[in-house]
Amino acid sequence: MKNERPNTLLIILVSAGIFAVLASSSIYTWLFFEVRATLTQVSVLAEEAQILATQNANTQTVRRIVRDMQEQITELNTYFLVEKEIVAFLEDVESLGEHAGTLIDVRTVRVKEAIDKDESIIPLELTLSSTGTLQQVFYALSLLEVYPKALTFERVAITQHPTDFSWSGVFNITVLQAAAIDTI
Repeated sequence: MKNERPNTLLIILVSAGIFAVLASSSIYTWLFFEVRATLTQVSVLAEEAQILATQNANTQTVRRIVRDMQEQITELNTYFLVEKEIVAFLEDVESLGEHAGTLIDVRTVRVKEAIDKDESIIPLELTLSSTGTLQQVFYALSLLEVYPKALTFERVAITQHPTDFSWSGVFNITVLQAAAIDTI
């Protein structure tokens, strides 16, 4: 019986040792794979954070540039018509004739094809006429030339009436209608 006890004790100790080695190996393997998965996730998150930081820096740079250019953007917007200002623009043009002592009549307004791929800049072709003395017609023309919008004179014709010696001018003008440039 004495012989069985040390063998039993030895078997129990060896079994406990094998179990401890297997258990610790299993735990080590499980921890190894968990740490590996965590490191992979941390790496992916770090890359995403770097991408977001770069995008944020780029966005801040663009915002700063737009803020710095705000004055120029505001001035540029004044050179183009926006859709809601067309009637007021035509009334202003007609009132220039009153200032020149003549009548400026808007004969035609024609919307032309957009000149950009976004169709945000649309030329409006105007035909204006003015009648009066030569000085009045030229003064009306000069007022149109300095009007604070981007006007392009396509054709100017000034003729004298054969019987009453009055002068008439016909001005073909193109003005650009555009969407206002927004700021950030």
